[in-house]
Amino acid sequence: MAIYSQSANDKSIKWFDITATAGDLTALEALLEGKVAKFNEVSNGGTTTTYPAKLNTKKLSCGKLTMVNGKQVRVSCSFKIPHVKPSKTSIDIKAVVVGAFDADFVSTAKCEYMNLFYDRN
Repeated sequence: MAIYSQSANDKSIKWFDITATAGDLTALEALLEGKVAKFNEVSNGGTTTTYPAKLNTKKLSCGKLTMVNGKQVRVSCSFKIPHVKPSKTSIDIKAVVVGAFDADFVSTAKCEYMNLFYDRN
């Protein structure tokens, strides 16, 4: 399986995934126009093979307080995880995110905090 990002004129970005042989993927790449990035699947997490009865979507923000020109500035980003195991809590997610994820989409500084939106577990 491979995931592709395709942009035309740097205006619209389309993401799609394909499960195919390496030869088929090479043939497909010859057909695509614009800027194309290919990402290979390196892991397949989770344990269930059926669609969950209730999606456990988590939206979170993470970031870091830094000093810029003598002023304390917050760099941060937010993202969504489509489905988290129901047994996982904010403590489990924080243990994975804090200190490991980048604080924003530009720098490589690791985040110092994490907050869940719309969730208190």
